[in-house]
Amino acid sequence: NWLAAVPSPGVGTAQPPVITVQPLGQQVECGSNVLLSITVEGTEPIHHQWYWMFYPIANATNATLLLNGVHSTNAGNYYVVITNAYGAVTSAVASLTIETTPYIIAPPQGSDLFQGATVTLTVTAGGSAPLSYQWQFNNSPIADATNATLTLNNVQLANAGRYAVRVNNRVGTVLSSSATLTVVVPPTVSITNPKNGNSYSTNSVITITVMASDQ
Repeated sequence: NWLAAVPSPGVGTAQPPVITVQPLGQQVECGSNVLLSITVEGTEPIHHQWYWMFYPIANATNATLLLNGVHSTNAGNYYVVITNAYGAVTSAVASLTIETTPYIIAPPQGSDLFQGATVTLTVTAGGSAPLSYQWQFNNSPIADATNATLTLNNVQLANAGRYAVRVNNRVGTVLSSSATLTVVVPPTVSITNPKNGNSYSTNSVITITVMASDQ
């Protein structure tokens, strides 16, 4: 039967590369191992070249790309160009996001204040967003103190002590160094002489006496 000798359409014909499974973006913790892969059909031999941010990656010429111990400099967009003798195709972009634990850039700073003053403590932190904050006073959490700044109004002696802030994100936590806040009560000063309302003649010698006290 001569019909049995007729090949099916496409069988034995040259095929340019066709991507059947695209590389997928990932969001991983700093230090993780990352595997990017692609599945391609077409006439062999098929060649792969992986790219990072439009730059070819040296020796990245397989269907898989393994990144060991990734850190922030590995974050970005990855894709692969596939070629054979009959054509070329570029994969979809796989975005790699590296999550880093929080770290303190600038800790809160202590200060000396007079009683009744207002002070704002500030921390600057880095790391993968979102970051959350919890301020502490003498190692105990402060209610509703969950921003990067902490404002204390009308400070009193009871507010004197050590302030720190714990910064958290999904992958870790860090505690800032402590800022020491010192509250000073202003001295009490009174003029005891001359008495209020005293009258003096011209050229009189007047002795002014002051009494001062503090805690």
